[in-house]
Amino acid sequence: DRVHCSMEALIQHFDLSAYGFKVPKGEVYSAIEAPKGELGFYIISDGSQKPFRMKVRAPSFVNLQGLFGVGNARYPTSARRSCPRF
Repeated sequence: DRVHCSMEALIQHFDLSAYGFKVPKGEVYSAIEAPKGELGFYIISDGSQKPFRMKVRAPSFVNLQGLFGVGNARYPTSARRSCPRF
C-alpha cells in the first residue's frame, strides 16, 4: 500500500512538472516583503499554462520614484547635489 501511494505521488509530480498548472483566466497582484521594500508581481492569465503578461515591481524602482521629487532633481546624479545629506 505504501509503495502504491509513493507511485501515485510520483506520477502526479511528473504530470505537474511535464504539463504545468491549469491557471484560471484573470489577473492577480501579489506582494512580498523584500530587504529594501515591497517586491510585487502582477500576472494576467488568459487560461493557458503560460502567463499572458507578467510585470515585476522591484523595490529599487519604487525607491527611485521618490528620489526625483527631491529638490529639482531630474537625474539621480543631480539629486546628490541638491540634497547634501544624500
